[in-house]
Amino acid sequence: MVETFEALKIPWLMDAIFYPYFAAFAIIILFLRRNEKLAMAVSLLASSTVLASTLMLFTRHYGLAAGHSEVLPPVSYTLKWLSTGSATFEFGYLVDSLTVLMLIVVEVVSFLVQVYSIGYMHGDKGRARFYAYLSLFSGSMTALVISPNLLQTYIFWELVGLCSYLLIGFWWHKPEAAAAAKKAFVMTRFGDLGLFLGLLMLLYTRGNVAFTDFGAMGLSAGLATCISLLIFCGVVGKSSQFPLHVWLPDAMEGPTPVSALIHAATMVVAGVYLLSRSAPIFMASQTALHVIFLFGAVTAFVAATMACVQRDIKKVWAYSTISQLGYMVLAFGAASSLSSMFHLFTHAFYKALLFLAAGSFIHHAGSNDLFDIARKGGRRMWITFGTTVVGALALAGIFPFSGFYSKDAILVAVQAMGSPVGYGLVMFTGFLTAYYSFRVVFILCRRPDEHSGHGSHDSPFVMTGPLLILAIATCFVGRWEHGFGAYYLGASHGGVHLDVAIPASILAILGLILAAVSFAGGKNEDGVVDRLPMMEIPRQKYYLDDFYYWVTQKIVLGCSRLCAYVDRHFVDGSVNGVAETVRWLGDRWSRLQTGRIQQYLNALVFMVSVLGLGIYLAVM
Repeated sequence: MVETFEALKIPWLMDAIFYPYFAAFAIIILFLRRNEKLAMAVSLLASSTVLASTLMLFTRHYGLAAGHSEVLPPVSYTLKWLSTGSATFEFGYLVDSLTVLMLIVVEVVSFLVQVYSIGYMHGDKGRARFYAYLSLFSGSMTALVISPNLLQTYIFWELVGLCSYLLIGFWWHKPEAAAAAKKAFVMTRFGDLGLFLGLLMLLYTRGNVAFTDFGAMGLSAGLATCISLLIFCGVVGKSSQFPLHVWLPDAMEGPTPVSALIHAATMVVAGVYLLSRSAPIFMASQTALHVIFLFGAVTAFVAATMACVQRDIKKVWAYSTISQLGYMVLAFGAASSLSSMFHLFTHAFYKALLFLAAGSFIHHAGSNDLFDIARKGGRRMWITFGTTVVGALALAGIFPFSGFYSKDAILVAVQAMGSPVGYGLVMFTGFLTAYYSFRVVFILCRRPDEHSGHGSHDSPFVMTGPLLILAIATCFVGRWEHGFGAYYLGASHGGVHLDVAIPASILAILGLILAAVSFAGGKNEDGVVDRLPMMEIPRQKYYLDDFYYWVTQKIVLGCSRLCAYVDRHFVDGSVNGVAETVRWLGDRWSRLQTGRIQQYLNALVFMVSVLGLGIYLAVM
């Protein structure tokens, strides 16, 4: 098999995938910080090179897989990095179907985001820095995907986190953007600590973190549960699972192309990818799978309820992303890595579409508020509005759009678990998803204010072109379900399961109807759902931000003040006290040195007299 891969020039292709982004970042930062157009050209050249290499890799690898009845085995290309007494660390590439599928997602979306940014970031004084960060972000995610072991993955996992911090806070002069960047960086650190401990535990117990060896480690159930849950902590942080999801909506303070990249192809999907990459360890623990399913189901439901009450168009899609990530996580918890990855694949296209369309609306109206966009003629932006409808149909799971197929696969996996409560919760979350998706659509459908001063023109083609490409992909990638399953796991999987598709579709249509009744036509800005008293809880984001603020202010800062008081008055006080005592004694002794010989002779006579008296008394 290795010889076959060598014949297909896959090592050369992997070099062409790994290096260009990092080279572009270095060139822009070192030489092109003041030449925005050339920096943009270098970044686009790197992105197009990586995309072309990825498509070539997919064509060759998929063609090779088609000639085999089973899934192709993974092949690694590694160099020894460092060695210890018990472990050897390698740096290199891992090529298998999961790698190739993730590369398709990352590189297609990254390239379209870079093209879209030409129009969206036009006139921004920091475009060179923006494209440098974008290249580093895409390169870090690419390197994470092709990593052959957990240690290399962790290195680029942290680099992805750094890039998100830089891009979320790109407009650093805005206090909200700076605060959002810090919040994202700090919140994900909590999860990353768990991932790091899981990495250390694997190294300590097995001395090996190569992904190709995960299936043969022979971990006991208890050890597999412990390691799985520690790795899952990293997933909770990066993929915004409850209760560490609070950073992702605030991350909308960054430029909209960054939001699309984070939500569709890079940071937040890294956690779901890590689940599938580490599947052999997770599948060895039913306890870990049940915990993962619970977290995913709660996240999907909670985030969907919050999306139902948002006015900011980007925050609607942000909470939607959290909810859809919950779907992916719960699918994995239902022991279906296939449906989890297939939903990640389809979701990438329609969520990138929705975010980039939102950016087009914001670029036109100068506002994130749904009602402001509608008043300023949002529905007259025919391409942007039409592609938004396509994305909403896919997100709601309406046949025959791509979201329908991937959600059908997830519902089948959940149904097979035999948990009526979990199945019902996932079904109801699908109803909420259709409601908030078309809540956006019907608000944007409203008649514009003729005195708003905004015309009916759409965004430039450099922005609408990527929307059209993503809309076409959204319409058709779901139909690849059978081929996706055969390529990913070597097992045919496809076809609509009517026993779950029919009730799910009915609920989705009911959600659409409720949104139409609530928001189509009139001027009312509160729908039926918005007026429910219980919706005040999701409107306040389940008070989690308030809770974290209270913990930070009362406990963390309270303990910090106590430690500072002890440090100042006890630790520093004791050290400073010794110094003050020595200084005081030195001052007193220094007064004996007057420089007067008469005083020295008097003191000497006095001391000799005392000494003589002492000797006399001792002899007597």
